[in-house]
Amino acid sequence: MGAVNLVQRLSDEVFDGRPISWRSASWSDIPVETVDGGDRHFYKQDNGTIFAQRKRGDLIPYCFACDTPANVLRSTESHRDGLFLCSGDGSVRHKHKLYCRLCSGEPYSGQLLTLEL
Repeated sequence: MGAVNLVQRLSDEVFDGRPISWRSASWSDIPVETVDGGDRHFYKQDNGTIFAQRKRGDLIPYCFACDTPANVLRSTESHRDGLFLCSGDGSVRHKHKLYCRLCSGEPYSGQLLTLEL
């Protein structure tokens, strides 16, 4: 299901067809756009995927498309400070994003982490 369809589905199911007013935020250190939807928070990532998190009970975020509990994909990027691929100081940084193994399959690179709250 495409990102546009997920936003429309969320609008129809949770917000009675009204436009959604997303705001920039972060979930832990993961940059997302978020909106409060009554008994759940919704998080949209830059790739268009949407995750929901209940406010009570099971707090593990889950994929809005398929209801599968989310994982976190941890990827590593080298710090580059010049024009050449090998230029830089050798440092790396880790990026995290919420990830649905069912919708996205096994990641090509990075480490899949299990969320525990």
